[in-house]
Amino acid sequence: MNIGTGVPTSVREVAQLVQAHYPDTPLLETPLPAGDPLGGYAATRRMENVLGWKPKVTITEGVARYVKWLQNTPAAAPDWLRQEPTAA
Repeated sequence: MNIGTGVPTSVREVAQLVQAHYPDTPLLETPLPAGDPLGGYAATRRMENVLGWKPKVTITEGVARYVKWLQNTPAAAPDWLRQEPTAA
């Protein structure tokens, strides 16, 4: 069963939403892996039918909530994620 918003959202869009909260974070763009589908997303009809539940939080709001939670709960992030990037 797919759990999601049912709204197509690219990795780039999510990365840009995160970057809005961390503007000094560079985004690394790479080519689309061979065989990756374009425009795919999780259909949520079964989730809605079986669970009787529909998502009410948008991707934008969900990212903002997660960022706030991470800021209030820094120990939740693994050590490697909290480290400053090293210069190449």
